[in-house]
Amino acid sequence: MIAMGIYLRHSSPIPKPYLAILYIGLGASLFVSSLQYYHQVFRTART
Repeated sequence: MIAMGIYLRHSSPIPKPYLAILYIGLGASLFVSSLQYYHQVFRTART
């Protein structure tokens, strides 16, 4: 996965603005899933 990221940034036929959209989408989905995870952890710890 790291190697694919390096390849996409340095020698990919995909333009960098399109990669930025991909990275923003991936980062946002990881952020939202971490919020859901922490919400579940705190809710479980309270009981």
